[in-house]
Amino acid sequence: MLATVYKGNIIKFNNGLPILRRDTAQTRLVCCALPGASPALAAASYPFVDLPSENILQLQAVLVQQVYKIILYLPGLIEYNENNDKSEFEREWNMNKEWSELNKTMQAQIKKKDTYKMGIDTLFSLRNQLMQTLVSFKEELCREDFNAIPFINADGYHSKTIAYSIWHIFRIEDIVAHTVINEDEQVFFAGNYQERINSPIITTGNELVKQQIADFSKQLNLEELYSYIFEVRESTEKMLERFSYDELKRKIPDGRKGHLESLNVVNGDEKAIWLIDYWCSKDIRGLIQMPFSRHWIMHTEACLRIKNKIHS
Repeated sequence: MLATVYKGNIIKFNNGLPILRRDTAQTRLVCCALPGASPALAAASYPFVDLPSENILQLQAVLVQQVYKIILYLPGLIEYNENNDKSEFEREWNMNKEWSELNKTMQAQIKKKDTYKMGIDTLFSLRNQLMQTLVSFKEELCREDFNAIPFINADGYHSKTIAYSIWHIFRIEDIVAHTVINEDEQVFFAGNYQERINSPIITTGNELVKQQIADFSKQLNLEELYSYIFEVRESTEKMLERFSYDELKRKIPDGRKGHLESLNVVNGDEKAIWLIDYWCSKDIRGLIQMPFSRHWIMHTEACLRIKNKIHS
């Protein structure tokens, strides 16, 4: 049985409906581990873990009468209880489900030579939908909403701000596309975007936590940030269009790590430095799957959850 485990909150079985559980003192995940899996593997796959057939997730048992209040929610989306409108919940769930299905289809298509080009088209369709959601924030939210951090003490992608999440998605994509894969100049540097966005950092932002994230978000020029993400998306997709199926098997050269480190675009903090080994261990196909698709989904879902929390 294949399951996707979202840290601390949700277990979603891919061959059926999701099991949705709020992580409380009464209902929580006791353990989830792959036999023989290393901590490094767990970090690399966070927050997703694919379980082989017949693996069992052990959950802490709880009597129904012990649960004070049960709240069901989808990862990165809205909470759904008696205070929420069901139609909004269903709309968000259907959108999330469509992204998941597109991602699943794309991953299957790019594995086969005769469907590879279709897979790239599917990837672009997925990214287009996600970009539309990110652009909708600019149209629907006020500037202060981009700095809001309603889940500041949480553990997960929703513990950030919307501004930070957008920065983070596209700094990572820019670094991976241009430095890790192409070893050419990043859009960020070519376009003088640090000055234009008024960013105090050039990194992915993984090293920032809690109030640091909120303070960072307040400094950003939102108009220029959106100009940056549009340019990064366009440059990545032009690159992907040029790749042949056989090039997807290409590994990242050993010397790329040193070049990446020399640019100082990944902070030396333990929350960030692991990214270098993770990216450089992948082939091109692996980088398409993460960060060019799944990474977008996770952070966009988190942004939706933030948006719905601050407007609930």
